[in-house]
Amino acid sequence: MTLDDEIKEKILQLSDSLLIIDSWNSI
Repeated sequence: MTLDDEIKEKILQLSDSLLIIDSWNSI
């Protein structure tokens, strides 16, 4: 796995968490 792939994966995980938090806030 290249560094780029790792970064992309981290960003994906982060945006996932943000989406979850976002939906929580909209309740």
